[in-house]
Amino acid sequence: MAKRTFDEHIDAIKKQGEYIKGSSGNMIWVKHYLPSTTEEGKHKGQIPTIFVHGFSGSSYPYEKFYDYFKKKKRPTIIYDHRGHGFSEDAPDQKYSIEYFSEDLKTLIDTLGLEKVNLAGHCFGGMVVMDFCGRYPDRVNAITVMSSRLKYSDNFKDRLVEDILKESDRLSKIGLKKLFFFREPIELDYTTIKNDGDWYIPRIIEDLKRTSLNVAIKILEDLFVEDLTEAATTIKIPTLIIHGKKDTVNPVENAYDIHSHIKDSQLEIFRQAAHCHYTVDPKSVLPKHIYKFLKKTKSFSA
Repeated sequence: MAKRTFDEHIDAIKKQGEYIKGSSGNMIWVKHYLPSTTEEGKHKGQIPTIFVHGFSGSSYPYEKFYDYFKKKKRPTIIYDHRGHGFSEDAPDQKYSIEYFSEDLKTLIDTLGLEKVNLAGHCFGGMVVMDFCGRYPDRVNAITVMSSRLKYSDNFKDRLVEDILKESDRLSKIGLKKLFFFREPIELDYTTIKNDGDWYIPRIIEDLKRTSLNVAIKILEDLFVEDLTEAATTIKIPTLIIHGKKDTVNPVENAYDIHSHIKDSQLEIFRQAAHCHYTVDPKSVLPKHIYKFLKKTKSFSA
């Protein structure tokens, strides 16, 4: 049997999902396990859990979450944000958090889902909280991993200045194509031995699944966002998971979120950093989320 070419391999992965039209007319790649969908397209029975990936990269690291829930015969969904992974860039170049929330709502509506459970990491957690603030009746329970309500000036100075300087340099030396370069393929994080939060090879690989253009547009808006008010309106079961060694979103952010979401549950992983989901061979995170959801009344319709 002939070995598949690289393009055939990527095409096979892409075919595991499907495309739906996002809120700006952009095509969003989504992979779902919805065993109880009726002929009318409405989902009956257990409430699906959607995993929302973070800034840059793609949904690929959440395959383990998808597989874990599927083995439990629980409906589950992963998808790539606009401008990430297999999904298209936004034609209107709009990358503020509200458009990511609108894409999520469009996905939920298109799949015929009335209510869902949401779990998001970092930027994905911010999208989850923003979505809850906009559409509280569409969500049953949420998990917020390694996230925050807003960004501090110190973080902006550390990250944005370097990125903006690099993008300006690329433009000046005539390498503007690199500004829009994106490689929509899966990334096996087990091949990247150093899991440090600021490990450059991993950051570069993540950006290849996004493009510098999209990354900057997201950051420009993200740094003026403040989800404090949205968090105070969340009244549904909430699990907050955070690594004590997180240097991207220090653990103080977890306590901040916890203080604003009434009756939320907080779990601190003492040995975990920001990207702990990429080095989780025993699927500790999916198990924690599953256990949390199982205790809520919202895990089944």
